[in-house]
Amino acid sequence: MVVIGSSRVHRQVDPAILNAQIGSGNEIQAFNAGVNWLFAPESFYVFDHLKKENSGLKYAVIELSKIRTVDYSNLHTTRIIYWYSFRYFIFTIKAVWHSNFSLIEKINTTLVHMISYIDNLLNLGYFTEAFSFDSTIRYDNSLPDIGPAKNGFNPYIDSETNSVTNDRDEPAGRYQKFLSDTSVVTKRKQFSKQKFDRFESDPKLLNKYNEVYAKHLNNMIDNAARNGITLFFLLSPRIDLKQYDELIPLCHHIKPGHCIEISDSDKYPELYLASNSSDETHLNTKGAEIYSSILARKLDELIFQR
Repeated sequence: MVVIGSSRVHRQVDPAILNAQIGSGNEIQAFNAGVNWLFAPESFYVFDHLKKENSGLKYAVIELSKIRTVDYSNLHTTRIIYWYSFRYFIFTIKAVWHSNFSLIEKINTTLVHMISYIDNLLNLGYFTEAFSFDSTIRYDNSLPDIGPAKNGFNPYIDSETNSVTNDRDEPAGRYQKFLSDTSVVTKRKQFSKQKFDRFESDPKLLNKYNEVYAKHLNNMIDNAARNGITLFFLLSPRIDLKQYDELIPLCHHIKPGHCIEISDSDKYPELYLASNSSDETHLNTKGAEIYSSILARKLDELIFQR
Protein backbone atom coordinates (compact mmCIF):
# COMPACT_ATOMS: atom_id res chain seq x y z
CA MET A 1 0.00 0.00 0.00
CA VAL A 2 1.15 3.51 -0.79
CA VAL A 3 -0.30 6.74 0.62
CA ILE A 4 0.31 9.80 -1.57
CA GLY A 5 -0.31 13.42 -0.69
CA SER A 6 0.95 16.67 0.77
CA SER A 7 2.53 17.35 4.16
CA ARG A 8 -0.82 16.30 5.65
CA VAL A 9 0.18 12.80 4.59
CA HIS A 10 3.95 13.13 4.94
CA ARG A 11 3.73 14.45 8.52
CA GLN A 12 0.61 12.65 9.75
CA VAL A 13 0.16 9.12 8.33
CA ASP A 14 2.21 6.44 10.09
CA PRO A 15 2.57 3.31 7.91
CA ALA A 16 3.50 1.24 10.97
CA ILE A 17 0.01 1.83 12.38
CA LEU A 18 -1.61 0.96 9.05
CA ASN A 19 0.42 -2.25 8.88
CA ALA A 20 -0.58 -3.28 12.40
CA GLN A 21 -4.25 -2.33 12.35
CA ILE A 22 -5.45 -3.25 8.86
CA GLY A 23 -6.51 -6.87 8.48
CA SER A 24 -4.75 -9.40 10.67
CA GLY A 25 -1.64 -7.25 10.95
CA ASN A 26 0.47 -8.92 8.29
CA GLU A 27 -1.47 -8.37 5.05
CA ILE A 28 -0.45 -4.75 4.48
CA GLN A 29 2.98 -3.24 3.95
CA ALA A 30 2.41 0.50 3.69
CA PHE A 31 4.69 3.32 2.62
CA ASN A 32 4.10 7.04 3.10
CA ALA A 33 4.79 8.81 -0.21
CA GLY A 34 3.72 12.22 1.04
CA VAL A 35 5.68 15.27 -0.11
CA ASN A 36 5.30 18.86 1.02
CA TRP A 37 3.05 20.87 -1.33
CA LEU A 38 2.05 17.83 -3.38
CA PHE A 39 -1.30 18.61 -4.98
CA ALA A 40 -3.25 17.29 -7.96
CA PRO A 41 -2.38 16.58 -10.76
CA GLU A 42 1.23 16.15 -9.59
CA SER A 43 0.03 13.55 -7.07
CA PHE A 44 -1.64 11.65 -9.95
CA TYR A 45 1.63 11.70 -11.89
CA VAL A 46 3.42 10.23 -8.86
CA PHE A 47 0.80 7.48 -8.63
CA ASP A 48 1.16 6.68 -12.33
CA HIS A 49 4.88 6.08 -11.91
CA LEU A 50 4.57 4.12 -8.68
CA LYS A 51 1.96 1.96 -10.40
CA LYS A 52 4.35 1.21 -13.27
CA GLU A 53 7.37 0.54 -11.09
CA ASN A 54 5.70 -1.60 -8.40
CA SER A 55 4.01 -4.65 -9.87
CA GLY A 56 3.08 -5.86 -6.39
CA LEU A 57 1.12 -2.73 -5.46
CA LYS A 58 -2.42 -3.68 -4.38
CA TYR A 59 -3.76 -0.61 -2.59
CA ALA A 60 -3.21 3.12 -2.98
CA VAL A 61 -4.56 6.14 -1.15
CA ILE A 62 -4.27 9.61 -2.71
CA GLU A 63 -5.08 12.74 -0.76
CA LEU A 64 -7.97 14.60 -2.35
CA SER A 65 -6.87 18.15 -3.07
CA LYS A 66 -7.51 21.22 -5.12
CA ILE A 67 -5.95 21.53 -8.54
CA ARG A 68 -2.58 23.22 -8.16
CA THR A 69 -3.05 26.98 -8.49
CA VAL A 70 -0.73 29.96 -8.83
CA ASP A 71 2.73 29.41 -7.35
CA TYR A 72 4.65 32.44 -8.57
CA SER A 73 7.69 31.97 -6.33
CA ASN A 74 8.40 28.55 -7.85
CA LEU A 75 7.72 29.30 -11.50
CA HIS A 76 10.23 27.81 -13.97
CA THR A 77 11.57 25.29 -11.43
CA THR A 78 11.89 21.58 -12.12
CA ARG A 79 9.53 20.69 -9.27
CA ILE A 80 6.74 22.77 -10.79
CA ILE A 81 7.08 21.59 -14.39
CA TYR A 82 8.36 17.99 -14.36
CA TRP A 83 4.94 16.29 -14.14
CA TYR A 84 3.33 17.92 -17.16
CA SER A 85 2.19 15.87 -20.13
CA PHE A 86 -0.28 16.95 -22.78
CA ARG A 87 -2.95 14.77 -21.14
CA TYR A 88 -2.42 16.27 -17.68
CA PHE A 89 -2.20 19.79 -19.08
CA ILE A 90 -5.58 19.48 -20.84
CA PHE A 91 -7.18 17.90 -17.76
CA THR A 92 -5.80 20.65 -15.52
CA ILE A 93 -7.16 23.48 -17.66
CA LYS A 94 -10.59 21.85 -18.00
CA ALA A 95 -10.78 21.10 -14.27
CA VAL A 96 -9.81 24.66 -13.37
CA TRP A 97 -12.57 26.10 -15.57
CA HIS A 98 -15.15 23.73 -14.06
CA SER A 99 -14.03 24.53 -10.51
CA ASN A 100 -15.47 27.05 -8.07
CA PHE A 101 -12.46 29.36 -8.48
CA SER A 102 -13.25 33.00 -9.15
CA LEU A 103 -12.91 34.22 -12.74
CA ILE A 104 -9.65 36.00 -11.89
CA GLU A 105 -8.28 32.84 -10.26
CA LYS A 106 -9.26 30.78 -13.30
CA ILE A 107 -7.54 33.17 -15.69
CA ASN A 108 -4.37 33.49 -13.60
CA THR A 109 -4.17 29.75 -12.94
CA THR A 110 -4.65 28.96 -16.62
CA LEU A 111 -1.86 31.35 -17.60
CA VAL A 112 0.52 29.89 -15.03
CA HIS A 113 -0.19 26.33 -16.18
CA MET A 114 0.33 27.36 -19.81
CA ILE A 115 3.69 28.90 -18.91
CA SER A 116 4.72 25.83 -16.92
CA TYR A 117 3.67 23.45 -19.69
CA ILE A 118 5.79 25.40 -22.20
CA ASP A 119 8.65 25.33 -19.68
CA ASN A 120 8.29 21.55 -19.60
CA LEU A 121 8.45 21.28 -23.39
CA LEU A 122 11.60 23.42 -23.42
CA ASN A 123 13.16 21.76 -20.35
CA LEU A 124 13.46 25.29 -19.00
CA GLY A 125 13.50 24.27 -15.36
CA TYR A 126 16.58 22.13 -15.90
CA PHE A 127 18.23 24.89 -17.94
CA THR A 128 17.72 27.67 -15.37
CA GLU A 129 18.70 25.53 -12.41
CA ALA A 130 21.94 24.51 -14.13
CA PHE A 131 23.10 28.13 -13.91
CA SER A 132 22.34 28.35 -10.20
CA PHE A 133 24.00 25.03 -9.36
CA ASP A 134 26.42 25.34 -6.46
CA SER A 135 29.28 22.90 -6.99
CA THR A 136 30.18 23.13 -3.30
CA ILE A 137 26.94 21.43 -2.28
CA ARG A 138 27.40 17.97 -0.83
CA TYR A 139 24.20 16.00 -1.18
CA ASP A 140 22.94 14.09 1.83
CA ASN A 141 22.49 10.42 1.01
CA SER A 142 20.80 9.70 4.34
CA LEU A 143 17.43 10.84 2.91
CA PRO A 144 16.25 12.63 6.08
CA ASP A 145 12.79 13.33 4.62
CA ILE A 146 12.05 9.63 4.47
CA GLY A 147 11.64 9.72 8.25
CA PRO A 148 13.16 8.00 11.29
CA ALA A 149 11.62 4.61 10.42
CA LYS A 150 12.53 4.91 6.72
CA ASN A 151 8.88 4.41 5.77
CA GLY A 152 8.21 7.95 4.54
CA PHE A 153 6.53 9.15 7.75
CA ASN A 154 8.34 12.26 8.98
CA PRO A 155 6.31 13.73 11.87
CA TYR A 156 6.63 17.19 13.25
CA ILE A 157 8.07 17.06 16.74
CA ASP A 158 6.37 18.68 19.70
CA SER A 159 9.38 20.71 20.77
CA GLU A 160 12.60 22.00 19.27
CA THR A 161 14.65 19.03 20.52
CA ASN A 162 13.66 15.38 20.68
CA SER A 163 15.91 12.39 21.27
CA VAL A 164 14.17 10.33 18.60
CA THR A 165 13.98 12.92 15.86
CA ASN A 166 16.87 15.27 16.57
CA ASP A 167 18.48 14.29 13.28
CA ARG A 168 15.95 16.60 11.57
CA ASP A 169 15.94 20.37 11.79
CA GLU A 170 12.70 22.06 12.84
CA PRO A 171 12.06 25.69 11.90
CA ALA A 172 13.25 27.69 14.87
CA GLY A 173 10.38 28.75 17.10
CA ARG A 174 7.68 27.22 14.88
CA TYR A 175 6.08 25.21 17.69
CA GLN A 176 6.48 27.99 20.25
CA LYS A 177 4.81 30.43 17.88
CA PHE A 178 1.84 28.10 17.56
CA LEU A 179 1.58 27.67 21.34
CA SER A 180 1.36 31.44 21.75
CA ASP A 181 -1.98 31.43 19.90
CA THR A 182 -3.79 28.12 19.45
CA SER A 183 -7.07 29.82 18.52
CA VAL A 184 -6.18 29.21 14.86
CA VAL A 185 -7.04 25.53 15.37
CA THR A 186 -10.38 26.43 16.94
CA LYS A 187 -11.15 28.56 13.90
CA ARG A 188 -10.31 25.64 11.61
CA LYS A 189 -12.65 23.43 13.65
CA GLN A 190 -15.47 25.96 13.45
CA PHE A 191 -15.02 26.45 9.72
CA SER A 192 -15.05 22.70 9.08
CA LYS A 193 -18.28 22.32 11.05
CA GLN A 194 -19.84 25.26 9.24
CA LYS A 195 -19.06 23.82 5.81
CA PHE A 196 -20.16 20.24 6.54
CA ASP A 197 -23.34 21.47 8.27
CA ARG A 198 -24.16 23.55 5.20
CA PHE A 199 -24.07 20.55 2.88
CA GLU A 200 -25.90 18.35 5.39
CA SER A 201 -28.73 20.86 5.78
CA ASP A 202 -29.10 21.27 2.01
CA PRO A 203 -28.00 18.08 0.20
CA LYS A 204 -28.94 19.61 -3.16
CA LEU A 205 -25.73 21.64 -2.90
CA LEU A 206 -23.83 18.40 -3.46
CA ASN A 207 -25.18 18.32 -7.01
CA LYS A 208 -23.04 21.32 -7.89
CA TYR A 209 -19.63 19.76 -8.35
CA ASN A 210 -16.62 19.71 -10.65
CA GLU A 211 -17.76 17.13 -13.21
CA VAL A 212 -14.44 17.11 -15.08
CA TYR A 213 -12.50 16.41 -11.89
CA ALA A 214 -14.96 13.73 -10.69
CA LYS A 215 -14.86 11.93 -14.04
CA HIS A 216 -11.05 11.90 -13.96
CA LEU A 217 -10.96 10.46 -10.43
CA ASN A 218 -13.47 7.73 -11.29
CA ASN A 219 -11.49 6.87 -14.42
CA MET A 220 -8.38 6.59 -12.25
CA ILE A 221 -10.22 4.13 -9.99
CA ASP A 222 -11.25 2.01 -12.99
CA ASN A 223 -7.78 2.10 -14.56
CA ALA A 224 -6.17 1.15 -11.25
CA ALA A 225 -8.58 -1.77 -10.87
CA ARG A 226 -7.57 -3.08 -14.29
CA ASN A 227 -4.00 -3.16 -12.92
CA GLY A 228 -5.08 -5.03 -9.80
CA ILE A 229 -4.93 -1.94 -7.57
CA THR A 230 -7.73 -0.71 -5.33
CA LEU A 231 -7.54 3.09 -5.26
CA PHE A 232 -8.97 5.33 -2.54
CA PHE A 233 -9.09 9.10 -2.19
CA LEU A 234 -8.65 10.74 1.22
CA LEU A 235 -10.26 13.96 2.43
CA SER A 236 -7.87 15.12 5.16
CA PRO A 237 -8.59 17.21 8.27
CA ARG A 238 -7.79 20.93 8.36
CA ILE A 239 -7.81 21.42 4.60
CA ASP A 240 -7.39 24.92 3.21
CA LEU A 241 -10.50 26.97 3.82
CA LYS A 242 -11.22 27.50 0.12
CA GLN A 243 -11.22 23.77 -0.60
CA TYR A 244 -14.34 22.64 1.26
CA ASP A 245 -16.86 23.84 -1.33
CA GLU A 246 -14.98 21.98 -4.05
CA LEU A 247 -13.90 18.81 -2.26
CA ILE A 248 -16.97 17.87 -0.20
CA PRO A 249 -19.24 17.53 -3.27
CA LEU A 250 -16.39 15.89 -5.18
CA CYS A 251 -16.03 13.22 -2.49
CA HIS A 252 -19.75 12.43 -2.80
CA HIS A 253 -19.43 11.89 -6.56
CA ILE A 254 -16.49 9.50 -6.38
CA LYS A 255 -17.48 5.84 -6.78
CA PRO A 256 -19.02 4.48 -3.54
CA GLY A 257 -16.44 3.05 -1.16
CA HIS A 258 -13.53 4.92 -2.70
CA CYS A 259 -13.56 8.28 -0.87
CA ILE A 260 -12.47 8.32 2.76
CA GLU A 261 -13.63 11.42 4.63
CA ILE A 262 -11.73 12.27 7.83
CA SER A 263 -12.25 16.02 7.67
CA ASP A 264 -15.52 16.77 9.49
CA SER A 265 -14.65 18.33 12.86
CA ASP A 266 -18.00 17.17 14.29
CA LYS A 267 -17.12 13.53 13.58
CA TYR A 268 -13.43 13.84 14.44
CA PRO A 269 -13.07 16.57 17.10
CA GLU A 270 -9.87 15.00 18.40
CA LEU A 271 -8.16 15.98 15.14
CA TYR A 272 -8.90 19.64 15.85
CA LEU A 273 -7.53 19.85 19.39
CA ALA A 274 -4.59 22.14 20.11
CA SER A 275 -3.12 19.41 22.32
CA ASN A 276 -2.89 17.16 19.27
CA SER A 277 -1.47 19.87 17.03
CA SER A 278 1.95 20.94 15.87
CA ASP A 279 0.71 24.06 14.10
CA GLU A 280 -2.48 25.40 12.53
CA THR A 281 -2.65 22.79 9.78
CA HIS A 282 -0.64 19.81 11.09
CA LEU A 283 -1.00 17.27 13.86
CA ASN A 284 1.78 16.46 16.31
CA THR A 285 3.03 12.94 16.98
CA LYS A 286 0.10 12.14 19.29
CA GLY A 287 -2.40 13.55 16.80
CA ALA A 288 -0.75 11.67 13.94
CA GLU A 289 -1.14 8.43 15.88
CA ILE A 290 -4.86 9.09 16.37
CA TYR A 291 -5.32 10.08 12.73
CA SER A 292 -3.43 7.05 11.43
CA SER A 293 -5.59 4.75 13.57
CA ILE A 294 -8.79 6.31 12.18
CA LEU A 295 -7.49 5.89 8.64
CA ALA A 296 -6.48 2.29 9.38
CA ARG A 297 -9.94 1.49 10.73
CA LYS A 298 -11.65 2.94 7.66
CA LEU A 299 -9.32 1.15 5.26
CA ASP A 300 -9.83 -2.11 7.13
CA GLU A 301 -13.60 -1.73 6.76
CA LEU A 302 -13.33 -0.95 3.04
CA ILE A 303 -10.79 -3.64 2.17
CA PHE A 304 -11.64 -6.58 4.41
CA GLN A 305 -15.16 -6.06 5.72
CA ARG A 306 -17.22 -4.99 2.72
